Amino acid sequence: MSAKMKRWLTTGLVLAASTSLVLGVSSVPANAQPLPQTPGSLPAAPEIPSQQDIANAKKNQASTSAEVGKIEGLIDSGNQSLQTSMTASMKTNDAYSTALVTLQDKQGAAKDAQAKAAAAIKTSDKARNAVGQLASTIYKTGGLNPSIESFVTGGSGDVLYQASTLSMLGANRSKTFDDAKSTAATASALKDAAAQAQQAADEAAKTAETAKSQADAAVAAQNALIAKNQQQRTVLIGQLATLKNTTAALESARITGLEQQKEAARLAALIEASKKQPAPTPPATSNPVTSNPVNNQPAVVNPPVTTPQTPVTTPKPTTPKPPVTTTPPVTTPPVTTPPVTTPPSSGVNISGMVSFAMSKVGGPYVWGGTGPVGYDCSGLIWAAFRSVGVNLPRGGSDQFWNAPTRVPLSQMRYGDILAFNDNGSGFFTHVAIYIGNGQVVQALNPSDGIAVTPLSWMSGMALYGYAARY
Repeated sequence: MSAKMKRWLTTGLVLAASTSLVLGVSSVPANAQPLPQTPGSLPAAPEIPSQQDIANAKKNQASTSAEVGKIEGLIDSGNQSLQTSMTASMKTNDAYSTALVTLQDKQGAAKDAQAKAAAAIKTSDKARNAVGQLASTIYKTGGLNPSIESFVTGGSGDVLYQASTLSMLGANRSKTFDDAKSTAATASALKDAAAQAQQAADEAAKTAETAKSQADAAVAAQNALIAKNQQQRTVLIGQLATLKNTTAALESARITGLEQQKEAARLAALIEASKKQPAPTPPATSNPVTSNPVNNQPAVVNPPVTTPQTPVTTPKPTTPKPPVTTTPPVTTPPVTTPPVTTPPSSGVNISGMVSFAMSKVGGPYVWGGTGPVGYDCSGLIWAAFRSVGVNLPRGGSDQFWNAPTRVPLSQMRYGDILAFNDNGSGFFTHVAIYIGNGQVVQALNPSDGIAVTPLSWMSGMALYGYAARY
């Protein structure tokens, strides 16, 4: 497990707090899909070797090697449990975000429907008043108002003119009645529509509350697992140090290096498998949006690339330290800053789009944010493309599926959109921008904010086998 992974997972309490605040935030990416099942009980704790087990294993080299392999397996199993818990939590958080944006849309529709109904009622009232005035005139004059009566009994000798005028007046009277009838019907229909829209908004609010409860439960389960895993990891690394006659700090660094190698191998396997993966089919519910590129060319900004922090050393175990024999070399990969990738030519100003996203590195993650201060994952992509005149959908899944081109990961390039956590229906819970050299720029979560991250570290988050290209 990389240092960045440990830092992210141990800040799960921050995610729990942010989840409780999301109800007050709007414009969250939306992709309608069923609420996921809330993660239930924690996985069973592994059987950690006892002190006697460690002492027995040190009696000969074969036993020591076997015990070391067992402990490393337990650490790896703990990492896999964290990955599973993290994926489940991200799904529930995404479902909550989807429910919130649905609620926002329904509330907006209800507001618009109420405004239209109010305007229709006002028009209907005006037409009804006109009918009332006309009825009053008819009642008082026996069917003719004074001006008409004067006209008819006047001295005009143009009989045809009088006839055509009376016909026009009759048509106007008929129109008054027709207008009153039609506006009343329109007002009634719009009042019904407003009531239905409000009912839909109320139901969306209930759905959002249910999704919030599930997201809170998922975060709570993950926080508990994080705490338990960290305790177990500390004990296990201490036992490794005892078995190998080294220190907890050295063993922690060695294990972290092995985990980084596994992450890189996992990414390489995903990329290789993408070569044989069939072309994906968009879900039927994706929302098309026409892209309108323009020729504005923002200057490219290249902020420093952030890399995972140095692994946090594990405290030395309290067991008395035996004499140090041979210290195994630590093969932790060095942290390097990759050179800037030269972007390919494209009809869309991809360089300007990536430049915009990179200029936000170091800024905060904000639920539902589309800037200018904070962003969520799809909000950052939406704003980045908008800065170069391209209109994308607001939701991450729709951003991916509305791209004119999708290619296997083996062909991904600078500026492509990568998606994570596909649940088999074509919907994603996270999106990021690939910037080359095995890295992505993304709005990850409230604790990490907007950052550049190694893609290998993200490979365990169900990285989708295709990239989207505009």
